[in-house]
Amino acid sequence: MHSGCAAGPLAGNAPGPLAQAPGAVAWLMHGSPVAIAVTTAADGCILEANDAFLHLTQFDRPEVIGRTTRDLGIWSDPGQRAAMTAALAGGAALRDFAQDLVTRTGEVRHVLASIAPVTLDDTPCLLAHLVDVTERRRLEERLNAREQRFHAIFDNTFQFTGLLSTTGILLEANQPVLDFAGLTREEVIGLPFWNLPWWTQSPQTQDRLRAVVRQAAQGAFIRYEAEIRGSHGKVARIDFSLKPLRDDAGQVAYLIPEGRDITELRRIEEALRASEERFRNAFELSPIGIALVGLDGRWLEVNRALCDLLGYTRAELQELTFQDITHPEDLEADLALTRQLHAGEIASYQLEKRYIRKDGDTIWVLLTSSLMHAADGTAACSLAQVLDITARKRAEQETARALALQQAANTELQRLRQAER
Repeated sequence: MHSGCAAGPLAGNAPGPLAQAPGAVAWLMHGSPVAIAVTTAADGCILEANDAFLHLTQFDRPEVIGRTTRDLGIWSDPGQRAAMTAALAGGAALRDFAQDLVTRTGEVRHVLASIAPVTLDDTPCLLAHLVDVTERRRLEERLNAREQRFHAIFDNTFQFTGLLSTTGILLEANQPVLDFAGLTREEVIGLPFWNLPWWTQSPQTQDRLRAVVRQAAQGAFIRYEAEIRGSHGKVARIDFSLKPLRDDAGQVAYLIPEGRDITELRRIEEALRASEERFRNAFELSPIGIALVGLDGRWLEVNRALCDLLGYTRAELQELTFQDITHPEDLEADLALTRQLHAGEIASYQLEKRYIRKDGDTIWVLLTSSLMHAADGTAACSLAQVLDITARKRAEQETARALALQQAANTELQRLRQAER
């Protein structure tokens, strides 16, 4: 049992407002590898949470939606929570606010919370991004504990580091890179760097490393992205460098290999690229017209289906506003709904209206328009979906005409029958 919270029509276990949002908004929310949650500003009632948030907290969706963060007990330090609440009281957004988060199993995870105030369906809310930095914190603590012992090695180095002779023999390696491969220092010291397990995924990888060691021994600084192998099939993408270390005479005496793990960074970048590609494909390949429309009515982005429907090229449409091609009799109704949308009085609207094509023909469409917000919560543009209903309208007109003719015929028949009496 839990107390729940009162958040109006947004609360409950039904899909949240962002889950129902069209296009990029829903993809950015639920396709993101970063934990994201939306809560009410008043009491912290959770309205929506993506899969990354559920994975981080180890709760199931029904246990989260409609409950407050206090109900779940996810903030372990009351002082941290009070400081965060006080910082948000002024209405400003928070960025990278350090918090200790307690999962369902009682595990404490260290997160950086970025929180921005937003308004959904006229309800003041908070949009929170939580980045789990637990592993990074643990690594930093390990490195700090060994700072004295490896001071000469760790000055100005990255995550994985060691020491090589100018001929490429490994003289020292730090604990993180040993742990990554499940190796001990005794197993690797004194061997050629390129023959060690980190670099054995292919002969080409080893040949390249052997070549750059020779270049670094001549005084060149080397840097490139590489993949290294770890234990149990692990593969990490690293920002790898070889730095010459000179003696008092200016001669290269040692080489310092460094590697910063960028696996997660590249994964996030790829996820963002994939999300953008999905949005672009859905936008461009949609069989119905889709557009991003500026607050002034200008067509910002239009897909091929909309261009075909209206008879304009993409460049021609982007020189126009929706007001320019809306039938005069339908313009005021559209503008009135647009004003309500921009003011936040409605979340979206549908309207049957007419457009005038480039060739002068009039077409009927069903317009669905929803507001899209910038990162600061302000209105950015609207997402318009335009469905051609001209054929349906013509059929309705034909049906109405046929019914009118039938009614007229029935009326005339009744008149004739009465006249015969």
